[in-house]
Amino acid sequence: MKCVARILTVCALAAGACLSPSQASAEDTLLVQDHFIPRLGASVYSNPVIYGDGVVISYLHPNSPLRRMYSDYLGYFHADPGDVILMANGARIRDVHQLARIIHDLQGVLYITVRDTKTGKILSGRTQL
Repeated sequence: MKCVARILTVCALAAGACLSPSQASAEDTLLVQDHFIPRLGASVYSNPVIYGDGVVISYLHPNSPLRRMYSDYLGYFHADPGDVILMANGARIRDVHQLARIIHDLQGVLYITVRDTKTGKILSGRTQL
């Protein structure tokens, strides 16, 4: 898998406020890696601040299956960069490697749950790989 280094500014969790890049010190900045998952058509990374609570989508290819998900309740919907993949095929996603393992051998339909970071809503649906 092709990995790209990215800088992530960490939120000041105790204070409950996020630091702006100009306020962040070297101790507040962590190096994380994007992992491109070809079958998903997306780059994702494990967020060390929310480790164990999904992976963050950093890039979506125009033909990504995450751009055409379906829910019986919502109809068609899509994920955006910044959204968090919480579950895949019923398994809670803890890191990028777990998501890649689930998708690697999967044929057909992927059942997925994402958190929309703009609205805070949890959306569940399915998409064809």
